[in-house]
Amino acid sequence: MNILQLEDLDYTKMSRYQIPMTDVSSSLYIGWDPTLKSYFAYIERIDSFDEKEIVFRTECRYKEIYDPLVLLRVLDTYIPKISGNFKLIDKLLNDKYCNSCKDEEYFYI
Repeated sequence: MNILQLEDLDYTKMSRYQIPMTDVSSSLYIGWDPTLKSYFAYIERIDSFDEKEIVFRTECRYKEIYDPLVLLRVLDTYIPKISGNFKLIDKLLNDKYCNSCKDEEYFYI
């Protein structure tokens, strides 16, 4: 499974990764929001008219999801075994503590 980092991260920007799903019309996006100090996730689906629709999202409250493991356990229902992916956990923790993302970074999970 490929992960694509979509945005640069600094102290004011969010990290965001796109994770393809088995349904090719849907994508999972996850990342760290430094302003809210919370991880986030949402699933976007493109319908037959090429319109984007968000079919799932985590709440966007201050410090709501402070641990990446909590986020990934929630997402296990949508992408089985994602919570055991150590590369992804490491990447999310790095975004939170180091703010050292590179733009357009690809890697496999």
